[in-house]
Amino acid sequence: MSTSTVRMGVDTGGTFTDIVMLGADGKFSILKVDNASEEPQDNILRGALEILEKGKAKPADLQQIIHCTTILGNAILQRRGPKTALLTTKGFRDVLELRRQRYPMLYDVFWEKPAALVSRAMCREVTERIGADGEIIIPLDLEEARKVLNELSSESVISVAICLINACVNPAHEQQLAKLVRDQFPKLIVSISSEISPEWGEYERTSTTVTDAYVKPILSQYLGSLQKSFQLKGVRAALDVMQSSGGIMSAPQAIERAVYCLESGPAAGVVATCALSEHLGIEDAVTLEMGGTTAKSAIIEGGVAHRVAEYEIGTPVALGGRALNGGGYVLRIPVIDTAEVGAGGGSIAQVDAGGSLRVGPEGAGAVPGPICYGRGGSRVTVTDANVVLGYIREDHPLGGNIRIDKALAEKAVADKIAKPLGLSTVDAAVAIRAVANATMARAIRALTTERGRDVRRFAMFAFGGGGPGHAAEVARLLGSNRIVVPPLPGLFSALGLLWASLEQHYSRATKLRLDDTRVNGVLADLYRGLEAKIEAGGANGKVQSGSRSVERFVDLHYVGQFHDLTVPLKRNLAPSKIPSTLREAFEAEHRRTYGYASPDEAVEITNVRIVASAQANGGATSAGPKELSVLMQDLYRPSTTKTQWPIYFGKEFGVREASILSRADLRAKPIKGPIIIPEYDSTIVIPPDFQVSKDASGSVVIEPRRPASKSTKSKK
Repeated sequence: MSTSTVRMGVDTGGTFTDIVMLGADGKFSILKVDNASEEPQDNILRGALEILEKGKAKPADLQQIIHCTTILGNAILQRRGPKTALLTTKGFRDVLELRRQRYPMLYDVFWEKPAALVSRAMCREVTERIGADGEIIIPLDLEEARKVLNELSSESVISVAICLINACVNPAHEQQLAKLVRDQFPKLIVSISSEISPEWGEYERTSTTVTDAYVKPILSQYLGSLQKSFQLKGVRAALDVMQSSGGIMSAPQAIERAVYCLESGPAAGVVATCALSEHLGIEDAVTLEMGGTTAKSAIIEGGVAHRVAEYEIGTPVALGGRALNGGGYVLRIPVIDTAEVGAGGGSIAQVDAGGSLRVGPEGAGAVPGPICYGRGGSRVTVTDANVVLGYIREDHPLGGNIRIDKALAEKAVADKIAKPLGLSTVDAAVAIRAVANATMARAIRALTTERGRDVRRFAMFAFGGGGPGHAAEVARLLGSNRIVVPPLPGLFSALGLLWASLEQHYSRATKLRLDDTRVNGVLADLYRGLEAKIEAGGANGKVQSGSRSVERFVDLHYVGQFHDLTVPLKRNLAPSKIPSTLREAFEAEHRRTYGYASPDEAVEITNVRIVASAQANGGATSAGPKELSVLMQDLYRPSTTKTQWPIYFGKEFGVREASILSRADLRAKPIKGPIIIPEYDSTIVIPPDFQVSKDASGSVVIEPRRPASKSTKSKK
């Protein structure tokens, strides 16, 4: 087998590790690995060796491994990071404590801000001062800094974040401090704001840098252990990591900019959706990815996934917009605009002290997992409810190897949920499912309805292990007209890793009005400096000259505004047209976002950005969506017997005999529900009021029997 094209995408979630391998012959091998070990790298190695054998490849044949993981986000949410300190300018010790004035729950008098990742005791000051124009006002006192670092080292600090005032315009003092740490305190891991987030906003820059320092040791140890494990088994493949923005970068670069990988898991599924929706001619789409612990959503408009320059983790609905911000940790990084809620298959259902049913955000994980797994789990989950209702059967092992015990699930739902609520067992299971569905619908509304978009014009792409089983009911809540379940829905994110491009993101702060006569020269200098960073990245960056494309962006706001809007800037635009073009683009985006524009107000540039990208693996075949339907023929075979399952579809429909079909049984002509399509990596549910067909890509298309008035916008 050739060593030039064997590639592997590895998506590690809370319950399963999903692996897709593309062989030299252009064929896929797939595998879901039960996360039986608490060490993610053990599950990955076990699965990688198994899929290599399954695909008749040797460890030495594998050239590239592309990985996305949830370990960094989980470490923050569970506060499992190492002891971290912050070094800042004298007088700015309390930036993390002061934060922003915004509250996510304005009238909740009991709400408390989450504790900072670095305690106030670990925030230390150094003497220095740089002005807003970059002028050094007070030189850095290196001797004082050395004493502070000695103190931190003696207090068992593992990682240090350095964020000095106005370092975004002059990084000299931060660079001196970083050199001091690396030369004299080599055991300390260091993150500096001028490398991680060189942008205006003292709290945002500090929060991002502290988060990077908090997760960097975790990612370094994790990727190092993973690479060592692979090497011991004869795998010498390059290890690349998915970024929150949807691009991939090398493992060494990921360690240097760990915070950029915080939301790598959701990004991979969106990348795959963009590729498939383009192939299908669908311009506007919304994703519903339901995994073991969380459900995630993103929107694609005009064929492009929304990206934002700021994200907040730890909010009730984690999203990139500002609707519910104020309750988590702000990250000023490029990220695909997603909404994430605690409503996965393993989300725990319980009756609270007030007698209300709650589902999530806490999850059962893979060990012990849902009660129906028979591994000692004692808390009811969404998966247990689906087993009680008949959506998941004992004769259909999850992921091919997890056996289901329905009796255990029924007893647990009856004792822990039904009796306290005064419901029958099946009605309690329906209630659990309904709460989970409502939570997922809330995430989608946060990205669509709450931002002035009609959710009915978006096709819903449902994937993840649980997404295809819940999508129809979520669509019913939203009034959606079309659901697309792609091939390999439970491994779709892992597939997206193989379709992603290499990317590098760099930014630089500035303060410059658009009507300033220096604007063209200053922008040219700033972009020249940013593009030099790409070259300096060398092999670690992988986005080399000759094979890359570089896009330019500008952040702007009206003078006096706090929030920025980002617009693209064409590279070949004549200098004389730059100010007017940027103004027109900014006001169009301002009108779309806020509903108005102010032509008489001055506009100011605050940051410039570049995104350099190149095709992964030097342009080797990645078996895109066009080839997917052919490659999937070996996986989806027509059903050999006609079978029906009794499914309880709630009080509206009662118990119905649902036909059990294979994806291969479907045709272009719709078939009326109820239908269940059990697959290796997921189960697709078509309720009685929906119909199902299959398109040319091999995707399952689910639609209401009586579609709403507006249809999904598609290319014709």
